[in-house]
Amino acid sequence: MGKYNLRFIKPLLSLSLGAAIITGAVVGGAEDASAATNYKISNGILVFKATKKVVKGTVTYKGKVYKNGELFTGTKGNTYYKKGKKATGIYKERYYLKGKIYSGIASGIYYKNGKKATGTYKGTYYLKGKAYTGLVVDIYYSNGKKANGTYEGVFYLNGTAFTGLHPNTGYLYINGALNTVLRIFEGDLYNGARLNEGVIQYNGLWYAGKRVANGTITIPGGQIIIVDNGRQTGTINSGPGSYYAVINEAIAKLEALKFYEVYTINHVTNLVDARRQYNEAKVAVDVAVARGAVTSEFGVNYWKLAAQWREIDRYEGRDTKEVAINKATYELARLEYTAVNSIRSASNLTTAKLQYDAAKTAVDAARAKGAATSDFGTNYWKLADQKVEIDRYEA
Repeated sequence: MGKYNLRFIKPLLSLSLGAAIITGAVVGGAEDASAATNYKISNGILVFKATKKVVKGTVTYKGKVYKNGELFTGTKGNTYYKKGKKATGIYKERYYLKGKIYSGIASGIYYKNGKKATGTYKGTYYLKGKAYTGLVVDIYYSNGKKANGTYEGVFYLNGTAFTGLHPNTGYLYINGALNTVLRIFEGDLYNGARLNEGVIQYNGLWYAGKRVANGTITIPGGQIIIVDNGRQTGTINSGPGSYYAVINEAIAKLEALKFYEVYTINHVTNLVDARRQYNEAKVAVDVAVARGAVTSEFGVNYWKLAAQWREIDRYEGRDTKEVAINKATYELARLEYTAVNSIRSASNLTTAKLQYDAAKTAVDAARAKGAATSDFGTNYWKLADQKVEIDRYEA
């Protein structure tokens, strides 16, 4: 009897070992070894062949995943299935590609670990997954790229508020704004946005064109003076007649004033011209006064000098305040971590701080230009709430 049993044990052991090897191969492919022989599809439901009862749990049959007999839609581990197949798409606010949580660009949207993300990816800045146009910490982006152009009244080059000569027009910009005053830039005198032309006095020095004057020059009013590095050292024609030439020059410059009425300056180009006219008239009047002229000698247009200055001041003050308020309300609207427990990660914290700092800076700048709390609209409360949430997370 022992020999008889031994003859059958060896084939059985070989058969069992072979079955185990085959079974291991199928299971490694994520499909139950017995699925092909034990299961079948009945009316779209996975059932046992023998009992026709629904197969419970999660199993793989013919390359598809079933749960409790039905094609599975959902996540198993970190893999997303739709109708039993690894799928591409959004599931519970996460984006999957061929079943895997995705990081990268899909249909123009930036995802990180399946979530629409904020940050720079391959040289493009995204906000909540979309290539961003606007300001982030004073950097200007257009479609996610650091950009050139005018945004909210400020000119940017490579994303930064530009100081220098415009690459196309040659006009002088300071911190993104067209220059409207007498200013030294890179050693040259600018009268507004353009290089100064003619003779003018600035900060106590005489300039001929763009450079400090030397030698003999004719100043506004017709007087001829001698200067050394811009400083007057002598006078050539101080006799009778030059006094009236100075008066006549001042009268002519006062008559040339065109922006003395309220709201006549309605564009930055007007502002440049108004500034130039005012500077020329003011210098001519000051020169005449220095020679002994009195107000009554300047004629019927003398009042225009003060009026044009008020109009310049009105336009600059209004626009500066208006632009500052617009920027502040824009930054306040971008605050998105105002609710308790809305900051859940270090990445959230970084974004929240950037948003808060940008909004706080913009609000402070607007206040410095005369803005009141009521000017900031319905989102002003977000500033304090986001600061509270930042402090909560850091604590």
